[in-house]
Amino acid sequence: MTDQPRRGFTAIEMLVVITVMILLAGLSAIAVLPAVRRGKLSDAVNRIDRCVQDARQQARQRAPDPLRGSYGVRLVGDQVPNYAAVMLGNQEIARHEFNRNVQIYVGNQPLTTPLAWFNQPITGYVVGADGRLIDVGAARLGQPSHLSLRTLDGRHRTAIAVYRVGLLNSEEF
Repeated sequence: MTDQPRRGFTAIEMLVVITVMILLAGLSAIAVLPAVRRGKLSDAVNRIDRCVQDARQQARQRAPDPLRGSYGVRLVGDQVPNYAAVMLGNQEIARHEFNRNVQIYVGNQPLTTPLAWFNQPITGYVVGADGRLIDVGAARLGQPSHLSLRTLDGRHRTAIAVYRVGLLNSEEF
């Protein structure tokens, strides 16, 4: 009787290989999840920036129209999903929804009432409802409230400011 070489794998060898693969998959998922969450925040920031730029561009290209109102941006944080919208007067003309795991905050509290601002015709500067130039979300000395986006678990946060010239700035904190 001659010994022939064994073909294939034993059940224990297969179990060891499968166990190692499962461990590697679990470790890689742990490493990837924070990047996915940051990506969701980055996407929301880009959607707000798109609304800001669209409203500013429309305001700069159009003559003032007292009947229709001014172009502007509205952030809504009391609905799921939160969203940013380009406005003409009080009417939404474009809506950009965020991922359901992203929440808008003002200071340390979730945004509960819509936050809106408008752009002056011709200049595109950011103005409040009273027509005065404003900075949106920019914290000033003595005013701790600032505009930010956060994941629902609170691990990832991005501060947002829209300056009176109509440009958006964002920074992770």
